[in-house]
Amino acid sequence: MKFNDLSNWGVDLKETFSRFVDDKDFYISCLRTFTSEEGFVVLEEAMEKKNYQRAFEVAHSLKGLTGNLGLTPLYESICVLVESFRHEDYSCVKEEYEKVIEKKEEFLEIMKD
Repeated sequence: MKFNDLSNWGVDLKETFSRFVDDKDFYISCLRTFTSEEGFVVLEEAMEKKNYQRAFEVAHSLKGLTGNLGLTPLYESICVLVESFRHEDYSCVKEEYEKVIEKKEEFLEIMKD
């Protein structure tokens, strides 16, 4: 993994590293752990069942994780989805969810390197 790739993707490394007390190894460890985050599986299941209350809960948790990890593009896409759930506006949640998955896949691609 190259920090330049994360930065080019939209991660503010300076701000993010400060949350991790500039411990880059710990940050990398957290990113690697996040690559297998089960919340995405639960979110997918909730979306398929149109269980939007459960989807909201899981998406809200993922919002916190991605925010803490500084994964700005993924965080921002999850924020949009969370707000739709919060306001019980389900008209675009399918598209918003697909955007979340797109950003998650971009992140996983960066982590492959």
